[in-house]
Amino acid sequence: MKKRILSAILAFSILSLTACGTTSESSSGSSTNSGTSSSTSSGNSSGTSEGGSSSTESEIIDAPEISYGEIVGPDGFIPDYTQNRYTADGYYIGNHFVENSNEIYNNNGIYTDYNRDYIFENNLVKLTDKPSVMWYAPSKTPTETYDIESSIAWARANWDVGIMLCAPFIAKCMEAGGLSANSTSSTGLCLQLLSSGLGFGEFLPINEDQTVTLPDYARPGDVVQTFCPYEGLMLHSLLYVGDDENGHMRVICRNMRNNGQYAFITDEECYDCYTDLKEVFLFHFYQDGDDPSKFPAAVQNDSNVLLCRSNSWKLDEKYDRAKAVEYAKNHVEDGIGSYGAQHLSKCLTAGGISVSFPNNTSLLFQLLSSGLGSAHSVKINSDRTVTLPKYAKEGDVVFMWCQDEGGILGSFIVKGADKNGRMVLYSKDMVNDETKAYRVDKECLVCTGEPSEIILYCFNDGE
Repeated sequence: MKKRILSAILAFSILSLTACGTTSESSSGSSTNSGTSSSTSSGNSSGTSEGGSSSTESEIIDAPEISYGEIVGPDGFIPDYTQNRYTADGYYIGNHFVENSNEIYNNNGIYTDYNRDYIFENNLVKLTDKPSVMWYAPSKTPTETYDIESSIAWARANWDVGIMLCAPFIAKCMEAGGLSANSTSSTGLCLQLLSSGLGFGEFLPINEDQTVTLPDYARPGDVVQTFCPYEGLMLHSLLYVGDDENGHMRVICRNMRNNGQYAFITDEECYDCYTDLKEVFLFHFYQDGDDPSKFPAAVQNDSNVLLCRSNSWKLDEKYDRAKAVEYAKNHVEDGIGSYGAQHLSKCLTAGGISVSFPNNTSLLFQLLSSGLGSAHSVKINSDRTVTLPKYAKEGDVVFMWCQDEGGILGSFIVKGADKNGRMVLYSKDMVNDETKAYRVDKECLVCTGEPSEIILYCFNDGE
């Protein structure tokens, strides 16, 4: 029971700690008055926006005692005392808030993990022109509508008002457009958008000059985020408003301030781990006037495609299910919160996959971007069990998530199905046993929402 309560606390921490919603604002890229670009154009303009790189400090810093709930105020603004980027436990860790147990950072926030060189500089990443489906989800009827003009109008009026981080700013834009996506982290906001039923996502390459050329189907009002493939986190959130004369993306955003009058220039590297940035994430809202023939081929061919990649890179590795399963059999754990993240990381590492950031949400995006398989949204039954799809195999991965919060609550290795076809996991807690069908918690550990589906990640064997 004691372990279960601690798991719930750590799960809350993880939902509070995902990516750019916790970055401090750079004042280096402020611009002139906002413009009046048409909400129907699809162009950008080039400029000199500078980035969100941050320095680390070697000395221990005394920080005020604050709770996670106080990191970002209810209006999305940061209290003055968080400008130095402290965690609630008083540790300075650059731009991302992470739990103390995270092995990637030491207590002073200095980057100490050497696995990055192994993953990104020793031929384990290869370029590929092969399109891939990253996530399948059954089509759903949206419960909200998006007023794009109102969203863009709010962004133009508030892009340089006060002190606000990028994700809360874009969430405010979404709210002005009638949506409830309200995460204060970029990665959480990404998951909320993907769960909305209002569109689909695609990972797209960044140009050599750090500009971005979006596909023809992109429309003003779409959301773009920069992405760190090593940490598996969205770094920066942007509202697309058109292209410049060279076809480069223009956006309105905070932190790397841009009023939408010139092209957005991405950072060359992640401001936390200095990994080269290769891609951006684009969420396209379905709109009147869309030309489906311009959508990615994967989306045209299958309406259940939620997230795809036209061409980019993949991990040049193969997953050894037997070794991952062997580890899971001998190390059955409670999969909720940081227990699940750390346990899954060790299982995947045993299976031969280079895992970097032991955080549930990060692990999901590391797998999504690895090119080693695809995710599938699977509904939870009324008795809180899950019917395991026939394409799933022992050694695949399950993520429990809250669609309302946009966060991952737990992660597990699949064991198989019981005699009734219900999912059995390598998991043991006060409710579940790895010999019986797994039952998903009825309520999110953080909010009062009721999770309605799980994310099943299936590996492509032999590819």
